[in-house]
Amino acid sequence: MTTTKTLEEGLVAYLLSQADIAAVVSDRVRTGVARQNEQRPFLVVGPPTIEPQYTAAGGAGLAESRIEVHCEAASYREARELAELIRKKFKDGFQGNMEGVEVRALYATVRGNTPRVVSGDQEGFRSVTVELQVFHEEPP
Repeated sequence: MTTTKTLEEGLVAYLLSQADIAAVVSDRVRTGVARQNEQRPFLVVGPPTIEPQYTAAGGAGLAESRIEVHCEAASYREARELAELIRKKFKDGFQGNMEGVEVRALYATVRGNTPRVVSGDQEGFRSVTVELQVFHEEPP
């Protein structure tokens, strides 16, 4: 199957199609970076690290990617709950098509992040990161 969207685009479309996730973030799922003063909670899908897989005969047509989804919210608890919603979508491993990206297997791990200073001495919003390991058809 030809990949018609990037892994990030496919993942964003998949997350937005999940009613329980969309109920929390509405359409606030971004790639790369969020808008300044983005209403919270929201998700940011980072760029993947893509490693093509090879056999002795050459390229296998598959890739292993690592991609992070950052769950941003006003509190650690809210960010953690959002991250858990995402993790549960992939808890048994996901297989299927994400808007043209054929996923052979997808696994999720959740990790908390330390608070950061946004400006002056104000503490930043809390975030929790969902790390995804994705085995998929290699992009053309």
